[in-house]
Amino acid sequence: MSEEKVRIRKMAHEPRRDRLSLAAGLGVCGVAVTVLLVTFLHSGQVQQADVASRLASVEKELVYWREKSQSLLERVAVVETKIQDGSGVWTGQSSVVDTEADLPMTPEGPKTSDGSSAGDEQGKDEPRMRPKRQAVSANTVRLPMSGCMQGHPGPPGAAGRDGRDGVQGPPGPASCGCYGEGLPGQIANLERRLDDVENKTSQVKKRLASLEGQEENTEIGSVTNPAVSCKYIKDNVDGAQDGLYHLRSPGGVVYETYCDMTIAGGGWTLVSGVHENDIYGKCTAGDRWSSTRGSTTNYPEGDGNWANHNTFGSVASATNDDLKNPGYFSIDASDVMLWHVPNDTPLSQYKSAAYLRYYTTNGFLQQYGGNMYSLFKNHFPIVYNGGTTADNGPAIPITWDRGSDGLRISLIAPSTVPQVTPGFVQFRVFNAEKAPLAVCPGVRYNGGESDALCIGGAAYWPQLAPRQCGDFSAKAWNGYGTHTGWSSSRLELESAILFFYR
Repeated sequence: MSEEKVRIRKMAHEPRRDRLSLAAGLGVCGVAVTVLLVTFLHSGQVQQADVASRLASVEKELVYWREKSQSLLERVAVVETKIQDGSGVWTGQSSVVDTEADLPMTPEGPKTSDGSSAGDEQGKDEPRMRPKRQAVSANTVRLPMSGCMQGHPGPPGAAGRDGRDGVQGPPGPASCGCYGEGLPGQIANLERRLDDVENKTSQVKKRLASLEGQEENTEIGSVTNPAVSCKYIKDNVDGAQDGLYHLRSPGGVVYETYCDMTIAGGGWTLVSGVHENDIYGKCTAGDRWSSTRGSTTNYPEGDGNWANHNTFGSVASATNDDLKNPGYFSIDASDVMLWHVPNDTPLSQYKSAAYLRYYTTNGFLQQYGGNMYSLFKNHFPIVYNGGTTADNGPAIPITWDRGSDGLRISLIAPSTVPQVTPGFVQFRVFNAEKAPLAVCPGVRYNGGESDALCIGGAAYWPQLAPRQCGDFSAKAWNGYGTHTGWSSSRLELESAILFFYR
């Protein structure tokens, strides 16, 4: 028997090998035969007759092995099917039928031990019975058709189809949690989570507001970064607007005041305000710019607030009470601005409600120490019997931002008109009885009855004392707001006068 036949026979007893490998082997065999034939033809070592005979023999043998291989492939398929179905497992208990397994193969069929064909023997149609084979090991499986030992497991097959869905089970018990059962519990849980989110959002908003506030407070003029004056803010903050700002005195006192950032270029600091709380009081509690201790020669300077470091009032109440902040004596200024604002006007309307607004432009304060404190303390003190009308202080020309000379004259006592020149602001003016008045707003006083128009002073006015004693002195000499004789108009009496530095 040729080696090729033996190899193919062995392949027939390996049912789990890939059938493609068997077919490939047969193909190689055919190619080898063809190559051999071609070699013979080209070598010239055989004659043409021999070639024809050999070719016929090879073709016959090739047909045989093709048929045999096809049969084996079919058997392999059957065995694999049985193994997959679980019916081809070798139990080792029964005999097996094998008609060709151990017989040499020929083109005419299997041969017997004496060399004859198995088909020539008598009773060739009866299968030869063989005893059962012993299992090689516990894991060895015998095939019932051939008795061969099963080879190694092949690769896993393709996944099978999904099984059918089972029947629906019974409903489970109702849930029980901290926030209720079932859907109500879920709703309660969501509401709780929503509350948590809202609380956290609120905390974030507060934190953001705090951070924004800190950022704002770093600006010049804020409580954490106060400036020395409104002019400093105007010069260093682009687009600074009218409003409240924080300033710091050289002594470290931080205070809040109003800054005007628009009139004549802006930079004006509100430092004081004179307000008459009771024209009939006559040097009582509200008369801080004259005397709160009555009309007496015991205090020739009165309370002396024009030339000391006392402070009082607040920027928000400057139209219903007296005002004096540290800027009055600490800011180094050049000019002043005055507003006449009706009593009880709110802070937000000071500017719009002021019917007279005017300011100086010649920088006169620099000649007298840079502020009114220095002017009165060191140059023109407010002291009873400290001089005469010939010793009056400087009258500084003004520029009107709102109002006019005519409007100013129209508001003062008619009897004073011949004694004044509008368009000025004058400081420390004596009346005929040597009683000093601190400021004559909007006019220069040329006569001896300055007590009927000018404001502030000391503690004693001799004429019919204490009738002239107070912050607005004798403006109601001929009746309250009658605007006759020596009495001013009602608007004049019921207005505060605010002082600004720049």
